[in-house]
Amino acid sequence: DDLTTGAIGSRDRLTYRGAINYLIDLILADNPRATILFVGHYDAADPGRTTLIAAQQAIAAHWSRPIWRGWEALGWSSAVEVTTTGYWSSNLWVPSGGPSQTLSMNEVWTPDGVHPAQDVSGNSIRRIVSAMLPWWQSVV
Repeated sequence: DDLTTGAIGSRDRLTYRGAINYLIDLILADNPRATILFVGHYDAADPGRTTLIAAQQAIAAHWSRPIWRGWEALGWSSAVEVTTTGYWSSNLWVPSGGPSQTLSMNEVWTPDGVHPAQDVSGNSIRRIVSAMLPWWQSVV
């Protein structure tokens, strides 16, 4: 609830902005030449994530650091639905064989509809990394 509250330069660790600023201070104190990049959330259609994305963009701008716009790069979304016979079994995606169902793209790529790391095959994370790699190489 505090993603966009508080001063952009705050160090109040009870707020998102302050906590991120505090962590960046620690990183830069340890290594002033550290490369700090921001990875934006993947779903701009989810009302709960639009605020997170705005907060991520504001902090990246405050620190003059690049942000990977995951919501544009991946095409995952709670608003985009597909009909599939694929299903999740023990956090592994089975591409066919189940009953026909309508799932959001988030539910296709993440077993719980939110966390890519829950996919024990690693396919969701590999998808993120392959989408991010060209951007990463262009900014590092």
